[in-house]
Amino acid sequence: MKNQLLACILSFAPATASMAEGVFIERTWTCADWAQYRQSGQADGLEEQIVGFFNGVALTSGRDFWQATGPLEPKQVFFWMDRYCADNPLGFIVTGAAALAKERLGDGWNTPPD
Repeated sequence: MKNQLLACILSFAPATASMAEGVFIERTWTCADWAQYRQSGQADGLEEQIVGFFNGVALTSGRDFWQATGPLEPKQVFFWMDRYCADNPLGFIVTGAAALAKERLGDGWNTPPD
């Protein structure tokens, strides 16, 4: 029980701050964190953050990230993030998520509709 509680607490513990898309982001996670938690099977919290990020992109931009260039499932996003983090081990997952949003929605992905 103690190990499960500790794992739960650690899965939501902040990592560090970073710059993403020219904006200061507080308490973001690194690709090293992503890889560690994915390999250990304890990435549920980080995976939910990624899903929430893309749901937020859809809500604020008025563009459906999940259907933009064809249907996309969360497990496909996680696989994409695995590859991004393997190529950018010192990067941040929020930067990878922004890159995927741009890949699917284009340059104006982070611009709210008029």
